Amino acid sequence: MVTKDGKLFHIDFGFILGKDPKPFPPPMRICKEMVEGMGGNPSPGYQSFKSKCCQAFKILRRHSKLIINLLYLMTDSGIKDICSDPQFAILKVEQKFQALMDDEQAEEHFLNLIDESVGALRSQLAEHCRAIDSQAEEDFRKAVLQLLITGGGWPDFKQRLRHVLEGRCQAKNACAEGPKPLELEVDPRFTSPRACSSGAVHQALLGLGEMTRIPLFRARADLYRSEGPSVVLSNASITQSRDCFAFRGANSSLALRLADHGLNGVRARQLVIEQPARWAALRPRSAPRRFAVFGLPGSVSSKAGETAYTEHMGSFEYAAAGPAAQAFDLPPALVKGLRLVFAGPEWGENYVCLYRVKVFEESGTVCSGHRTAAVLPRLRAAAD
Repeated sequence: MVTKDGKLFHIDFGFILGKDPKPFPPPMRICKEMVEGMGGNPSPGYQSFKSKCCQAFKILRRHSKLIINLLYLMTDSGIKDICSDPQFAILKVEQKFQALMDDEQAEEHFLNLIDESVGALRSQLAEHCRAIDSQAEEDFRKAVLQLLITGGGWPDFKQRLRHVLEGRCQAKNACAEGPKPLELEVDPRFTSPRACSSGAVHQALLGLGEMTRIPLFRARADLYRSEGPSVVLSNASITQSRDCFAFRGANSSLALRLADHGLNGVRARQLVIEQPARWAALRPRSAPRRFAVFGLPGSVSSKAGETAYTEHMGSFEYAAAGPAAQAFDLPPALVKGLRLVFAGPEWGENYVCLYRVKVFEESGTVCSGHRTAAVLPRLRAAAD
């Protein structure tokens, strides 16, 4: 874009709305070469740049409510970066304003972002990747064409590639033909409340707005609340943006009743938890870790009181560095429901975000969506 006095400037709307296509994007688009062009770190030019950045940030913060409301009005505008996932895009912009900070804290935060962006290794890597990206794509295209036409390359390359491709097809077939999960429904009496991302006063104001039934106010209230627990029962692929049941505190729980448990219950043999792959997760430290499973015995009425889930079926640990879908073997007890009790947030976040949970009546190879679940062992009795 060009200003009236002929100065060029660029606004990266995709970056602002959280849609950066490059891996490991820095907080700001500024690199060491830009700083050197202003005269270097201690120079008056660079110090003036940082001062003007902070001034602009403060001005934007004063008008943050107007900007957010304008973005809400643009959700049906046809702009790709907003329309594809408006709630996620607007939430990313709202987070950048740091509304809970005062001006002094916001300035310090912004200066830290500038320093982090200039010195970050990921920023240097991103610049390097952009420089070689076009050539790498062209080299890869030529190599593939050569293999297709001549069959050249390493002697066993084609065989290994075919083996990998067939393995993937076999995994998909195994999931399509494998055991189906049991039908579940959430037991709200023994399930923790969903997490909120703001204080009690703000939540009360959001609740008042939601009571008006105006779509704009209802959508805004949803931005500050986790999805309900029923989202973990979805068969849809994980999208990450607002696609999990989040909860806070130690010993938080999720209770699931078996929809068709018969008179004496069902032998639930495997529990599967699926999270986003760690390398692709937006908040990898929000993954669950240690948890215990308690069953609702088949001899107990599903309308029993607080001690309904009394059958201890084992203590487990979801391995954050392991496969996305992990299966946990359960003892062959007749149950009408399962209650998962989590030790709490243990990876650094102040909440746990649970994406998908499935229960199977059979043990062996089971899947969550198109992912084959890796079977993990129970924790030792001492850890229980």
